[in-house]
Amino acid sequence: MGEDGTSRSQKMGLIGAISYIIGNIVGSGIFITPTSILKKTNSVGLSLIVWVAAALISMLGSFCYVELGTSIRLSGGDFAYMCFMKWFVTKL
Repeated sequence: MGEDGTSRSQKMGLIGAISYIIGNIVGSGIFITPTSILKKTNSVGLSLIVWVAAALISMLGSFCYVELGTSIRLSGGDFAYMCFMKWFVTKL
């Protein structure tokens, strides 16, 4: 607690978590990569298809993390998942 008797919540809500993840994924690359994709494909339609395909692949990767996060209830992200897999493999 602080000196005035109030405490800050250490929890992140759903909207905050989604905003944090989108901010990490998008970053500054969104401003650089469209030009190079358009130059390599020479077509606006094909470059949009490339973007949609990349979004679908990213979504599949995020589904894997959702599954890991709901099945392994440890804090630590990737490190916790790797420690769990080490335990799982050595105990078989």
